Amino acid sequence: MELFANIMGWIGMALIAWAYFLISHHKVKQGSVYYQILNIAGALSMGVNVLYFRSWPALFLQIVWLLIAVTALFRKNKIL
Repeated sequence: MELFANIMGWIGMALIAWAYFLISHHKVKQGSVYYQILNIAGALSMGVNVLYFRSWPALFLQIVWLLIAVTALFRKNKIL
């Protein structure tokens, strides 16, 4: 299980870093569905890792990151 948690953490880090790279280099718009999905997937993947290792502040950050991305995605699609 530890190996799985570590792999998920690395995947999550890569997804979040990729989203940040894309937004910083104006390759995507901040409200784009692709950008928000990268953030959601990254937060969920990182969440597995920090939950497994019981890093509560990092878990809270991933939950906040996830909620921000989900609400932005829903607002973009006029769901909220």
